[in-house]
Amino acid sequence: MSQSLLTYFKGVAVKRISEVEIKPNKSNQHEFNGTKSFKELLGLNRRSFQTKFLYLTDDDESNKFDESSVTWYDSRENHETRTEHRLYYKTLALFESVNAGDLMIFCEISKNSALIIFAESDSNIEKQLLWLFGLEEVTGKFIVKDFSKTEIEVGFARSYILEAIGIEVKYDESNYLDQILKRFGNEFPSTKDFSSFARSTIKGVSPLDDPDTVLLMWMQQEEILFKILEKHLLEEKLKKGFGKSGRDVDEFIRFSLSIHQRRKSRAGWAFDHHVAEIFDAFKVNYSRQAKTEGKSKPDFLFPGTKQYNLKKYPSELLTMLGIKTTAKDRWRQLLAEADKIKRKHLLTLEPAISVDQTNEMRNKSVQLVVPTEVLSSYHKKQKAEIINFSEFIKVVKRKQEKNDRMAL
Repeated sequence: MSQSLLTYFKGVAVKRISEVEIKPNKSNQHEFNGTKSFKELLGLNRRSFQTKFLYLTDDDESNKFDESSVTWYDSRENHETRTEHRLYYKTLALFESVNAGDLMIFCEISKNSALIIFAESDSNIEKQLLWLFGLEEVTGKFIVKDFSKTEIEVGFARSYILEAIGIEVKYDESNYLDQILKRFGNEFPSTKDFSSFARSTIKGVSPLDDPDTVLLMWMQQEEILFKILEKHLLEEKLKKGFGKSGRDVDEFIRFSLSIHQRRKSRAGWAFDHHVAEIFDAFKVNYSRQAKTEGKSKPDFLFPGTKQYNLKKYPSELLTMLGIKTTAKDRWRQLLAEADKIKRKHLLTLEPAISVDQTNEMRNKSVQLVVPTEVLSSYHKKQKAEIINFSEFIKVVKRKQEKNDRMAL
C-alpha cells in the first residue's frame, strides 16, 4: 500500500536563509517573516511547536541536532486592521553553523510539533530535500507545500531521504514476525540467509522482467523485515536490562553502538547479496570481491578474475562494478581498484546526487548506475549521462557474448 508525504507532514515551508535572519551579531530579530501561503498552512492564531532542529551537510560528522520551541504569532495582533505573522525562534548553538544561502525547511508534523531543517547550500542533502518535497529551487521567500492539497507519493527514493533525516518510515508488519521467529528464532541470522528469506517473501516477481524495480523491492522488503526483527529483539533485551543490575550504563552504550553498526553493515551486505542474485538470474559471469592489484578488491569483476589476470585478454571486455548504498565521497575508492579497467562503474541507491559531484565522477571516468525509480530524482541534465541497472546488465552481457565467441 503506497504512502504519501501527508503520512509524515501536514506541509512544509521552504526558503533560503538571509544573514539578518540567522546571525545574532547582525540582528536580534530571531524571527522568520511569514507569507500568505504560510498563513494558509499554519492559520492565523498563535501557535507553539515543540521543534527538532537539524543542520545537515554531506559530512555526517558536521551534522548537528537540537530541540527547542518556536512560536507562530501575529506581531500586529493588537492592531485593528494590520496583520504581520512571524515565526519566532530561540537562539541555539546549532545556528552558529548555518550560513546565509543555506536551505531552511519548516515541517509541520502535527498540531504541536515541528521539524526545522537547515541544509548546507550546494550540498547533496540540499538537492535531495528539494526533490523530496517536489521543489526545484527556492528563493529568500517561503514557498509552501500543503500535502493535503498536493499529494506526493513516497517510494523507495523518498523513503531513503526520510530515513536520512531521522523520519522513521511506516510499514505494515502483517504476520512477518511469526514467520521470522519460526525461521530464525530469537537472534539475528547471517546477512546472506536473511537476504534470501526477504526475497522469498515477495511472490510473483522476477528480476528478468525488471531488474531495477525488483532490486528496490528486495532492498525495501529486507529493510522492513530487519526492523521487525530488530524491534522484537530490542524489546526482549530491554525486559532483561543491561548487566547484573539491569541498569549498567556502559553495557547500554555498547549495546546502542552495536545496533548502529549492525544497521550500516547489514544494509551494505543486503545490497551486495541482492545484486549478485540478479546477476545469477541473468547468467552473468563475475567474480565477487576478487583481488586485482595489491589489496584492491572490486565488489564485482566481469567476466572474472581469470580473464583479468590474462595478459592478452582485451581490457575493453573487462568491467568492474562498485556498489554503495550511499555514494558521498566514498565513490573515489573505485579509482584505486582494477587498474586495467579505465572506466569504472558505480551502482548506488542514493537519490539526487548533485550536478557538481556527478560531473566530477564523469571527469574521473566513473559511470554512475542508478535504479530507474531513484534516477527520477536526478536533474534532467544528469540523466543523459547515467544508466540504469538494466542497461548495465546489457553492457556486461554484450561483453560476455564477445568473450564466448573468442573462446570458440
